[in-house]
Amino acid sequence: MINVVMSLVLCINFLFCFESSGYFESNIDIYSKNNINYLGYNKIRLDFEKKISNGIDFNLSLIGKNNFGLRYLNSEDFLPYNEKNNFNYYDTLQTVLFLIDNLFFSYNKSNFKILIGKQPIYYGSGFIWNPINKISFKNVLDPNYEIQGNNAFRLHFFAQAYDFDLIIIPEEKGDEISFFTSIGTSIYNNYLRLHVFRYLNKTYKDNKLLYDLDNYLGLTYSGNLIFDIGSSFEVVKKINSKSMEWTVSFDYTFKYGLNIMYERFHQDLSYDYNSEYPIDLIHNYLLGFINPIGEDYFFFSLNYQIDNYNTISFQSINNISDKSSILIPSLYCSLYDDVDLSFYLYAFNGDHTTEFGLNDWAFKIRVQIYF
Repeated sequence: MINVVMSLVLCINFLFCFESSGYFESNIDIYSKNNINYLGYNKIRLDFEKKISNGIDFNLSLIGKNNFGLRYLNSEDFLPYNEKNNFNYYDTLQTVLFLIDNLFFSYNKSNFKILIGKQPIYYGSGFIWNPINKISFKNVLDPNYEIQGNNAFRLHFFAQAYDFDLIIIPEEKGDEISFFTSIGTSIYNNYLRLHVFRYLNKTYKDNKLLYDLDNYLGLTYSGNLIFDIGSSFEVVKKINSKSMEWTVSFDYTFKYGLNIMYERFHQDLSYDYNSEYPIDLIHNYLLGFINPIGEDYFFFSLNYQIDNYNTISFQSINNISDKSSILIPSLYCSLYDDVDLSFYLYAFNGDHTTEFGLNDWAFKIRVQIYF
């Protein structure tokens, strides 16, 4: 008993040495296919930061989460239907989840920054699709949501005319690493960046996990070309291969608060959608080795800020390859300075064998309380 009390005292003393922030989040999703089902979660995130000495910081992020509602899903509830892929799926997060999302040291100076440990890594100019980024994928239905941390070493060097970024990621295979380098410069509020990287691609095929170490060359741009129209593009090519990916986007905000955005994405694939997706592709999608499964997509968004506290939005995500889409009207309300409330309606269009034809409709409610 004494040891438990001492451990609790030490833990509290440890945490109170840090600057802290965080939020509580409650989320519920209701969807209709053959029946109406619901599932959701309650989540708390705590972020701690400690300045150890001049320029050296320690960061820790903890997440606690419990799931409720529907726990057993059929494969067609979250994957395009394939008659060979009919199975039941149990949520591997279990009922209660506790994890360390970020755990890293940073050393900051005027012209460079070093980060070591599990850290948030996301870069790219696209709103939904970033082919240049092989480290983290966004959730297509919730692209603004936080990205989980990755174990990495990162060096970011800043000079007057350019900056250089190096990211090294240890791979689970144990005998290889992935590394990402880029150099960027700014010209009259237009930002151009060259990327060279080596990435360990993982593929599940014929009941085997395969590894391929591939080299890539990429280019990204973001800025305002004309009339304050925001524009960006990314293009990345696998070296010694014809495979290429690109995305281009435009957005403009009118003086009365209306924002319009359009984004187009393409990737070269070795197959064509023909009434259903190949079973190996679906397995890789489930395992998280790939994110977009079609060749061509576009995204369109209208956002109108009613006042400082309320925003309405209408979004459309379209898979051109299989002719499926999702329409997403939403309402965002800031009730108080630290309380946000969001409502999303999802209208699915497409056959059940397509990417976005999974359900008939869905509805999401999310509350976030910051502290």
